[in-house]
Amino acid sequence: MSFSRRNFWIGALIVLAAGITTGRLAAGHFFPYQEVHKTAASWKEIYNSPQGLSRGVDAVVLATVAEVVPGRTATSENGEDSLSFELVELDVVRGLKGMKAGGRITLERAAETESGFFLDMDGGPFEIGETYLLFLQRQEDGDYFYQVNHQGRFRVANDRLLAADPEDPVAARFHRRPVAQGLEMVRAGLRGRTRG
Repeated sequence: MSFSRRNFWIGALIVLAAGITTGRLAAGHFFPYQEVHKTAASWKEIYNSPQGLSRGVDAVVLATVAEVVPGRTATSENGEDSLSFELVELDVVRGLKGMKAGGRITLERAAETESGFFLDMDGGPFEIGETYLLFLQRQEDGDYFYQVNHQGRFRVANDRLLAADPEDPVAARFHRRPVAQGLEMVRAGLRGRTRG
């Protein structure tokens, strides 16, 4: 092997190694806690303001997750695809619309695909014992509710509201606000006044 040919192969290996390393870094393989893939959804209802969100839903609750259990499985007409659902049992701490404090509400959400891929476009799985501010719609054919969209879920942490999608303009109005301030924004929206 001549000197120039050897240099060519060494250079090619270096470029290949650099390409693989860069690709793995970009894909998150060297940073396992980096969130690389997020699911997306086309929501039926999107709101332009906190007032519209508050008024447009059937229920607004501050609630704590009591239990998460497997729900139904929906199968495509040809039987080739399926989607599992889970039922989230929530104890209502504050009922701002459609529910009273002390009640229990059941929320149905998509849990995972047939391949085991969890859907996170609504904020992902609910954590037992965690408290959330939720904007919900009642299902047409039962007593279950569903999260209205990506704008309608805020986890409470250190007395602050953390949006499932803080980049959404409406959710951003609530994001990182103290819980009491967020609840007052909902009440003001229901009264027809906007704040914040």
